[in-house]
Amino acid sequence: MELLHEQCKKEILKLIKESNYPKNHPFLDKSFENDQFLDILAYLKSYINQNMIDSYITGKLKAHNKGVFALDKYRQVFCEVTFLWYLVAGLIKNNKIDVVNTLIYEPMLENGKKLEYSFYEKDLNLKINFEVKNINCDPFLKDTNIDFKKDGKYIKSYFGDPIESLVTDSQNYTEISSQYSQIKSALKKINDKFIVKDNELNVGVIVCQFSTSWEEFITYFLHPKKGYINLNKKKKIFDKFDLVVFFSGVATPDINYENIYQTWNTYSYVISNRIPNEILLNFRLDNVVFYNGRILDEMSQFINENFGKYVFIIHEGIIQFFSEDIPKESVDKYCKQISDELYHKK
Repeated sequence: MELLHEQCKKEILKLIKESNYPKNHPFLDKSFENDQFLDILAYLKSYINQNMIDSYITGKLKAHNKGVFALDKYRQVFCEVTFLWYLVAGLIKNNKIDVVNTLIYEPMLENGKKLEYSFYEKDLNLKINFEVKNINCDPFLKDTNIDFKKDGKYIKSYFGDPIESLVTDSQNYTEISSQYSQIKSALKKINDKFIVKDNELNVGVIVCQFSTSWEEFITYFLHPKKGYINLNKKKKIFDKFDLVVFFSGVATPDINYENIYQTWNTYSYVISNRIPNEILLNFRLDNVVFYNGRILDEMSQFINENFGKYVFIIHEGIIQFFSEDIPKESVDKYCKQISDELYHKK
């Protein structure tokens, strides 16, 4: 397999050179030859339909507007591919290579809309449809008017309420943007694509590459009044979903993304009663925080929050936001872990 993997890497690099990539594209940087994303593309090419990965490389991954590199487009496709690898690596781990071989790229639905990809689980006679949306949660891109300073203190109103109505010390913080409306809009767009059919499951995926905290996204979904789960009862934000998956990265992911799974940086909300546990387990989507109308006990502490307070630090050249109430000892321990992993990789 490693020989095939190295051959696929060479083929991908050759295809990139032949495909007229726009200036400033990360694939043109010399460092890309040792980038983990190249390894992921090569593994995908060796395990699944090679034409699919070639199509990504000659098409969507070029990510340009009229020949000019477009970062937003690139991030969206990057997220589609990395989440696909998370699924494929999970299936391989769980000895479900037969399901990997059923992968369908950009399946066309009866309503004329395309999804990202689908799998077929023949033992259960189920087709599993996936649609992925990348959310820009990077404060440095969203709040461009803010002068972010190392060790600065920041605050976020999750649902748009005036900060002054939520805290008495707002003058000590710089306000940054919430992603509540952005994620709700993305969920609706995914929902508009799906069709509910027997023997088909619809999985909507929200990918967040950079965020200020893990907990705020739990609040967006599970807040008793304003959370998406509650709003879905009337406003039908994702009534065609069987499963909502939230997926975010870690600073130093391993090649199979197993540490993303183990640290709960991906977790699921089970919306319907149609999805078998076997599907959740095989695809590594079984970090479930909401199931059958019930909230995982460990998540209950986050659901009533209306704002978050954060500190911003830079460690080993990596920008990190932490909830203000996390003990300094825990922050230091995490930063040391990142340092150890970075130096180990070197």
